[in-house]
Amino acid sequence: MIAPWATRSRPWLREGELLVNVPSLVRAARFASVGLPGGGVGARCCAMTPLTSAQRGPARELLVRAFDEDPFFGFLAPEPRAREAFLRAVMGTNVALAVRAGAAHAALGEDGALEGVCLAFAPGRYAEASIGGQVRVGLPAYAGVLARGLLRPRAIVRALRAATLVEEAHPPEPTFYLQVLGVSPERQGRGVGSAMLRWLCGEADAAGRPAILETSKEANARLYRRSGFETFRTASIDSSPPIWTMRRDPRPLS
Repeated sequence: MIAPWATRSRPWLREGELLVNVPSLVRAARFASVGLPGGGVGARCCAMTPLTSAQRGPARELLVRAFDEDPFFGFLAPEPRAREAFLRAVMGTNVALAVRAGAAHAALGEDGALEGVCLAFAPGRYAEASIGGQVRVGLPAYAGVLARGLLRPRAIVRALRAATLVEEAHPPEPTFYLQVLGVSPERQGRGVGSAMLRWLCGEADAAGRPAILETSKEANARLYRRSGFETFRTASIDSSPPIWTMRRDPRPLS
């Protein structure tokens, strides 16, 4: 259920309008998620580097493959071809906004190949990547998915409702926000995701700030718990898988 305050401040959240006004659905679309990190504690640590504009395309495609088995995206778009197109629109938008905000990071292997992508926003850097930014940047991609008939408007309604619930859970205090963490399927289970997560936790600890994230995959949640994250909110829409919002408080630097 959409909170009453949200419909007053954001009239496009009224579901009756959403269901009959596809352009409004697309203009309102905003998606945030956390993907498929690798495991492998103790494996070789990859090199973390800022993601460049030239790497946006490869990063998007890596995340499309990494999130293909994500439970919530499977709920929104069960058909594989539709899910791929939907993920390409979502991840392309997320990557573009994170690069602009200096929040996009790449995990590179020894040969320089892109193994993982981490979209992690430092305190105060997420504003342009929230709903308004997603609308401005993602509109053409989302409209294209709907125009091609690959996705039903109902999926956009559900995605928007989920995004609203997720954003409601963000604390008012300055916080690091891990929006997306994805590992190339060929590199999963080799410590790439764990290395990226350790890097993020180190950044948050150095700043003395908490970090938050969301996930709908239990395997991911287990990895995050091992790094000190704890679930403080669980949400779902209709019959969707649960979306867990998790938080990690900063730890003293040794």
